[in-house]
Amino acid sequence: MSLIRALRRDEGRHDSIKGIHEAYERHYIPGQHLYLHEVKPRTLADVVVDNNDLDRPNLHMKSTP
Repeated sequence: MSLIRALRRDEGRHDSIKGIHEAYERHYIPGQHLYLHEVKPRTLADVVVDNNDLDRPNLHMKSTP
């Protein structure tokens, strides 16, 4: 999903679509996976906003004990 957004957003900033793919495959996506695996931000957050469907964002709130 992040690559699709990057292709739309960064098209004019890179020499080619291939360049965008390479940058994200080499840097951004591995960094994102490492962060999600190491930090587990969903376990720390009180609120998570799922923006996969920008027309219908979905709010997830941590239940309080």
